Amino acid sequence: MWKFAHKLSGENIGVRISPMLSSNVGMVIKNWAVDAMGIIQRSQWDITEELKMGRLVNILPEYQLPSADIVALVSTNREKRPQKINELIDFLKQQIQEKIS
Repeated sequence: MWKFAHKLSGENIGVRISPMLSSNVGMVIKNWAVDAMGIIQRSQWDITEELKMGRLVNILPEYQLPSADIVALVSTNREKRPQKINELIDFLKQQIQEKIS
């Protein structure tokens, strides 16, 4: 089930899909879409470059995907997490911000 929210009205809709191809590897799915093998549902930060280059197009620009937080890394207080995890999170935040800016 793919879920979307209309950007203006806030109306939530769900679309049940029956994929012919399936993978849990994001790069594989993105490559399929770039190779014109179907449509995908991916986070904006993951496909920013492909959108800029015209290799992918947004087919539902009036809709947005639900927010998806990465809770596995941030479920505890910063002070209680290992330093290397905090550094990874800081790095990812910077990289994502640069990609969407």
